[in-house]
Amino acid sequence: MNLRLTHILLLLSLLLLTACGGDKAVRPEDRPAVPRSIVIGMTADAVQLSAFENIFANILRTEGEVVCLIATGLPDLSAGITMETLNQAAEAAHVDAVIINRMVSESARGGDAGGLTEYLDQITPVRRVEEARGLIESRAFDITSGALLWSGWSDAVNPRGRLQDLAKESTRVAEKLAKSRVLFQQQE
Repeated sequence: MNLRLTHILLLLSLLLLTACGGDKAVRPEDRPAVPRSIVIGMTADAVQLSAFENIFANILRTEGEVVCLIATGLPDLSAGITMETLNQAAEAAHVDAVIINRMVSESARGGDAGGLTEYLDQITPVRRVEEARGLIESRAFDITSGALLWSGWSDAVNPRGRLQDLAKESTRVAEKLAKSRVLFQQQE
């Protein structure tokens, strides 16, 4: 990746982290009335990570009025995520839901993920989908019960495409999640 794009992505990430409000501890009684979610991009690719976390979090904040945090502070995702590390991150951020986004081949679309524990056992981050076309898979889980709240997929997209191409599909999927209101149902 060229150095200019890397700098732009890093600057965007820093701006979004600043907007998230940092890691300051919040007492449960001081939590906002809107749901809180953490967004995890299961990828080591910087372009995909930006589309899977930054763009997704911004859409949920504006379309869904969800306090949406990016999964910074999680350990290296190259080996996957465990329930232990996810629970630690969720507890520290006081979140109600986790949204996991990743690139999959078109043949991997569908299938029942079961609950959060089963899903985490099934998936590992993929550096690159080798096919010319892939899908962005997005799943939202209740962090306490582990229940699957929502799942969605993008239209076919070039996994090695430019940020603008991935952002368009990521935005479309994030808007579907925001409009579904499933994250608000956890609060009612």
